[in-house]
Amino acid sequence: MDERGMQKRLRKITLFFTLVSLVLLMGSGGISILLNHTFQNEIEDQIVTETNRHRTNINRKIDTDLQTLYTLSSFMEFSGTIDSSQFAKGLYESNNENSFLQMGYFEKGGTGIRVTVNGAMEENMKAEETDSTFYESIQKAWDGKSVVSDVYHDSAADEDFIAYAVPVQKNGTVVGALTACESTLVFFDVLSIKSGFSEQTKVRVMGTDGKFFLPA
Repeated sequence: MDERGMQKRLRKITLFFTLVSLVLLMGSGGISILLNHTFQNEIEDQIVTETNRHRTNINRKIDTDLQTLYTLSSFMEFSGTIDSSQFAKGLYESNNENSFLQMGYFEKGGTGIRVTVNGAMEENMKAEETDSTFYESIQKAWDGKSVVSDVYHDSAADEDFIAYAVPVQKNGTVVGALTACESTLVFFDVLSIKSGFSEQTKVRVMGTDGKFFLPA
């Protein structure tokens, strides 16, 4: 074979291997993109699953707290009277069964009492003198609604709280509001439940204003 033919053949071989290399390169790139896309979809699906699970657990915690107040409001409706000392005693005794830091009762259009765990009992309280978010919850309960408030900051305790309020009725008429509040810290146990991600993964809760409040 002469030199010209040899060079021609070498060019064909070189072109062939160049094309093969390009095909392999494109193929590996396509496979990489496909694998990355698949991985991304799996991550997104896992995030949705974990988010729904934590949301379910938080809602379950809130429903349990509300049910505690529903039960107490039923007793109050049945008894027909509110005795301050008995109310305080009931709170202290029930503290082992719930995570409420404060509980209170506010007569519709009147004053109320509020008890703080390991703290003083406040009598003849005016509802409008409480935190604005807390007071809004009381008003809604007076209107016959069961309320879970937005997270609000208690300046005295320098801590974030969530408030509950349920109506108390007598003969079918709302006569007052039973209230409770607890620190948002109680939800840490819910958020700390092991997830399908690594141990370094952090779960946070964002409010409607775009600010994170769990953890603070």
